[in-house]
Amino acid sequence: TKRKQEGISFFLLDMKTPGIRIRPLVTIDDHHHFNETFFENVFVPKENLVGELDKGWTVAKALLDYERFNSIMGNPIVLGRAIDQVKQSARESAQNGGVVWDDPDLRRQVVGMEMDTDCIRYTRYRSLSKIARGDKPGPEAFLFKFYGTVLFWRILEAHQQVLGTAGIAWNDEPLGALMGEVARHNCTIRASGLRGGTNEVQKNVVAKRILGLPD
Repeated sequence: TKRKQEGISFFLLDMKTPGIRIRPLVTIDDHHHFNETFFENVFVPKENLVGELDKGWTVAKALLDYERFNSIMGNPIVLGRAIDQVKQSARESAQNGGVVWDDPDLRRQVVGMEMDTDCIRYTRYRSLSKIARGDKPGPEAFLFKFYGTVLFWRILEAHQQVLGTAGIAWNDEPLGALMGEVARHNCTIRASGLRGGTNEVQKNVVAKRILGLPD
């Protein structure tokens, strides 16, 4: 029985090819992150085929491994900077005669996020060692995409809690602009759990390819 993904072929396209029309999509944060792309009677030369005919899903999966490995959500430097912003805001925000950073529960929460970031960092070191030996990213790349995304959500939620009501100010307001787009970013970041493969799909792949659980 033929599997559903068999029959897919992978082609490279010149985006100036006649019939390709691009329409920008502006998301809730008023930024243009991606587009709708329309193909109207587009002809692609057979020389643009990548890999074998009907084996495009194999090529796509290899590319997705690298995409997930390089996911900004799973980048420990980016995660670390986001945590530093939480700590800075907590030290500058007044609360109960002191500052928000005086709250031991918040500090415990921040330490947990820093420990999780270190786990991602050292797992990335192992993957980088494999790549340096000429191998490709393994199934741990799915962890960077999934767990990094969830960790980023936790960091942004913590930042909003630290800022209090200021954390929900939109950045077209003076206060919102001062807060560095925290509210708007927190809305847009939810899409990271969908693009490049949903979090649910990532968990299924981790269960199968890392934990060895049955289908």
